[in-house]
Amino acid sequence: MLRYTFSLLLIAFLCTISSPTVHAQERRFINFYATTAGKVGHAFVGYVREDNTRRQTIVDGVWGFYPASRVDLAKGFFIGEVPGQIRDDFITQPDYGFRVEVNQQEYERALQIRNRWANATYQLTVQDCVSFVQEVAASLSHKIHLPERAKLDRPHTYIEVLRIINSTGDICPAHADIVQTYDRNAPNYHMYTYLETICDTSKDPCCSEELVFKTMKSAARNTAPFAGSAPVEDCGMIKLPVFGPIVTKLGTSPYSITNYTKMDHELHKGKVVRYIVKVGTEVKVYTVGIGINKNALYAYLNSNSTSVAAVWGLVNYNLKAAVRKELDQSCGDRFSTLFLFDLSGSMRQNGAGTIPKIEQAKNASRTTLASMRRQQQGIANEVAIYGFEGACQNDPTTEIFPFSTDLQAAEASVANLYTGGSTPLANAISAAECKLAARLTQNGKQEGKLILLSDGQGTCGSIRPNGVYHNAPLKTTSSSVTAGQCGGTSAQGIAIKYYTIGFNIAPGSPAERDLQYLSQQSGGKYLNAQNQTQLTRAFRKFNRTYLPKKEPYLSNLSAESNATFQAAVDKFKTEDFQRALASCEQFVGVHPTDCHGVYNLALAYEANDQYPSAITTYQQYLGLCPDAVDSASVQQQILILEEEFRDFINFQGQVLESDLEFLKLHFERIQNGQSVALAMEFRGFLKEKGNYYKTLPQLIGKTKDKFFVRTCQTISTSLDRCANMIRRNPNTWDRDATPILSMTYLNLKDLIASL
Repeated sequence: MLRYTFSLLLIAFLCTISSPTVHAQERRFINFYATTAGKVGHAFVGYVREDNTRRQTIVDGVWGFYPASRVDLAKGFFIGEVPGQIRDDFITQPDYGFRVEVNQQEYERALQIRNRWANATYQLTVQDCVSFVQEVAASLSHKIHLPERAKLDRPHTYIEVLRIINSTGDICPAHADIVQTYDRNAPNYHMYTYLETICDTSKDPCCSEELVFKTMKSAARNTAPFAGSAPVEDCGMIKLPVFGPIVTKLGTSPYSITNYTKMDHELHKGKVVRYIVKVGTEVKVYTVGIGINKNALYAYLNSNSTSVAAVWGLVNYNLKAAVRKELDQSCGDRFSTLFLFDLSGSMRQNGAGTIPKIEQAKNASRTTLASMRRQQQGIANEVAIYGFEGACQNDPTTEIFPFSTDLQAAEASVANLYTGGSTPLANAISAAECKLAARLTQNGKQEGKLILLSDGQGTCGSIRPNGVYHNAPLKTTSSSVTAGQCGGTSAQGIAIKYYTIGFNIAPGSPAERDLQYLSQQSGGKYLNAQNQTQLTRAFRKFNRTYLPKKEPYLSNLSAESNATFQAAVDKFKTEDFQRALASCEQFVGVHPTDCHGVYNLALAYEANDQYPSAITTYQQYLGLCPDAVDSASVQQQILILEEEFRDFINFQGQVLESDLEFLKLHFERIQNGQSVALAMEFRGFLKEKGNYYKTLPQLIGKTKDKFFVRTCQTISTSLDRCANMIRRNPNTWDRDATPILSMTYLNLKDLIASL
């Protein structure tokens, strides 16, 4: 990319003026610029002229068109017209540039255009910065060739295509007969454009501009009609059957291949620029042909849309087939997720909101799938959608959407979710994990993710073993499917992680404890969502891809430090977030100013649900590397974490209230002589909750609140003592534990009040 300042341009112009030939005629230039800074980039125009009297170069101005007030350009499509204004872009650093020399009349006409735009209305893609640049360029259309704005959605792509199709100079010195400039008024002049999609990142996450360029230059037939399979070389020559030889010039910033005709080519003089551009999620090839043909027939064929589409449609057919082959080979590594929705009759109820829970679930799912489609970051996310309801049969699930990387189609399929009868949760889980395991086996993978949403307790069978409150044994780290028969396929040793959502169910209820158990015993996560907003956040969190920085920011580190950094990266890949956190803390402890290490530490805190630490560490990263390319996305993630943390704090408050009710209920039952019958279930509660209260201050960022920490520790110790009493003597524990439980009840009330 171009990186220069206007001061350097001034020096260059001053040096040019110093020669005697310049003094005879004052020269004028219109400069078209673009920057990639910001969310969508920006295009602007510079006006430069020579003043022979002062013997210097004058910059009359560098201007761009903006909305008069700040507008979130990501939402600009929905805002419509707003007041606009011309602003000074003199200090804006351009990444792309193209200069045109003009006469005085053309220069003044371009200045008048600038004046007309001073108070025009602004509307993204309709009347914006590129539109302003385009009108100035159109005033010079007798001199330069203009690309079509409708086919180029980013400012820098428009400026760079403008430069490419109007490029001049000795591109390939060994081929002196190639021509780059063409008189628009010459007989048999032609110019045509052709745009076609090659692949779509929403359907093929591995689709990219780099992949299309690599494939295009791998065989000449992918970039020129009737060419063979030989690779394309920079300034190399290709002999086309019937037509004759062409010279190919490769461009890498941006990606492009230009075909120049040689003297003995039938269509000489001419060139075709094949420019790779990403528009939305689609990677396209923008083909621009310019030339002066030998006769009117050739000029007609080169200007006729039907013949142009026939010739370049065939070339793009070859290119798309080659890209498809590359995608199948390089993008076969897919990450599979099965969404399992509770479609029981209770999902028809409104719950916490004004619309039925099933509609809230649909809306949250669409938002999630759309976000996954836009932010796949090179990962081939493959999803399937199933629902369950009805009787206690072996497989109560219904396929809503089969496994596919077409997330746009998955998003549309959500409309087919319906509601029915009961909640055969246990049976649905067995069937769903079997289907996911079969798919993973088919893909040659051993790990997958199952996201389960339910709003009530299962009506068939049990989820938790006797004596378990909600936590699985600590030694269990994954749910292994060892003999599931799905469609005749046996899945052996497949590890499935459950990410469960209790939708509009009471914290601490048996239904919630079932879902918590599922996530705990598989190494996944559980979230409680009471409304559509919280449900959307839960889906977003469960589908978050934790991509660490791959190498340290600082150089010349010791081999030991590099090994520690890499160990953390490897643990992120396997989603072993606890060990990733340990390695990150070790690295940052030695290198606290390495911003990549600090970023990975923040990511590890986030993955382990340590919200306050994650937020603080992300802010530390921005302080160390304020100009990082991902600073905007990190700032956005901080806002997301702050939202999630507020939900998390609210949920913990509900958990404490639930624990208080549970403690009160069981204490009353104990006093009524049910101590032995309740002993195992109550012991499970005591044992699991003892560890919960021990870690609660760290979870919610209250480690500096001495009263809160001391109260949590007291409750934790008391619950552990009660659990040990039950273990030693389940027949008399109620008598011995009564004073402890009474004090724990009071401490818990104080803790809730202090939260």
